[in-house]
Amino acid sequence: MRDPTVRDIVRAMALAWCLAQVSPLWGGEAGQNAPTRFLVMADPHFRLTKPGDPGLGYGSWPNTCWPELPQLMKTIGANRLFVVGDILHHALGAGATVTEAWDAWDAYVASFDGVGQVEWSVGAHEFFNDMPRSEARRVFQARYAHRLRQRIVHGEDVFILLPEEDLKDPAAVRWLEGALQASASARRIWFFEHVPPGNTWDWWAAAGATAESERAVPAQIGALLEKHKVTAAFFGHLHQESYLGNPGGFPLFLAGVTYPLLVEVREDCVEYRWLVRPMSPDPLTMAMDALRTTGPRTRTVDEGRPLTWHVRIFPRGAELPSSPGDPGPAQANEAGGQSLAVVAGRVDLSALGNLQNGDCVLAATSYRVAPGSKSNRVLLETQLPVRLWINGVAQCALPATNGRQHSFLLPEGQEEIRLTLLAQVEDTGRTFSVRRQHYAQDLPPLPAK
Repeated sequence: MRDPTVRDIVRAMALAWCLAQVSPLWGGEAGQNAPTRFLVMADPHFRLTKPGDPGLGYGSWPNTCWPELPQLMKTIGANRLFVVGDILHHALGAGATVTEAWDAWDAYVASFDGVGQVEWSVGAHEFFNDMPRSEARRVFQARYAHRLRQRIVHGEDVFILLPEEDLKDPAAVRWLEGALQASASARRIWFFEHVPPGNTWDWWAAAGATAESERAVPAQIGALLEKHKVTAAFFGHLHQESYLGNPGGFPLFLAGVTYPLLVEVREDCVEYRWLVRPMSPDPLTMAMDALRTTGPRTRTVDEGRPLTWHVRIFPRGAELPSSPGDPGPAQANEAGGQSLAVVAGRVDLSALGNLQNGDCVLAATSYRVAPGSKSNRVLLETQLPVRLWINGVAQCALPATNGRQHSFLLPEGQEEIRLTLLAQVEDTGRTFSVRRQHYAQDLPPLPAK
């Protein structure tokens, strides 16, 4: 065999270059070296417009974004779309069967061929909340049994998807542990589950979760995800887009039905962006940093106005109030109380002066939210151990979070929110931060289809 000449080498390099050009960058099967760039949405509640005929857009969608997702993926060069549960609507369409609905969904998924891969997880709607139990489960098991628990390997990435029912199944913990152990060599692990933590403390407080409690399985799942250093976790269910903090050392996101979340791996970081104009010619120009904003449809209450905290110091050994949670502001503002005005959400107790280790500080505030708003939350980060009450209801005893944020769901139907913290002063620091969010539609909704 003769040695290759310079001409042979040049020809080989030219051929390799040509082959690289015809491989679609965003194609789901474009190869293991394609950049990791994917979209996350949830809860399409897909249904047919009429039996047997999916019609334009394959059915009825919550908005016009869903039929345009193949084009969006092509425009921005996304590899995959992940849909986090509740695929079907309870109302399938007049006279439609479960089989016809899944046929139409499969046709929609097929519309992504040549553009990217569609992966989806299971909520409760796939079984119509077990009503009717037999038909829905029989059809699903026959077609999609492999969708219940999924571990997808793509290059340096592993994607793990669990069904909603696994949050109550101890066997899911054993399966997840095996899946995570098998992914030890992966550079990144991404986790998907339909139902998010109401309070993230429920998933990261294993010490308080007995084997019989309803949060036992979620607490074990949270511990496993933290142990194996998952890159990020994604949820659905609430039909709202939001950032839920990083209680396990990695970000949690609540995917919604309107604004896609774009996840892009770069050389030195991972970027998470909400695409608030997904159907525009250049969807990336108005993208919002998902780690810096609470969500594309949320805003800070009284944004730009100071939030006044009433604080009262209890020296070490002093008797504490028996029920500081309600009314917290009144007790915190009693004799010896002080007020701190905070704009950016960070409360620095060192401004009080004369604080000693072992002292306790009762801090309370209140603010109003829009009438009828739902799924409001607060994100709490603290350098001190604290006990938290929301509207007089005890939430948890939280240790110093070391830069991590916990998310707490606020009570619905109450226009005034009262937050009370009882902090114990230690060497760990003197500050805590509260980021408020509530769902006011400060962006125009996409038109319904």
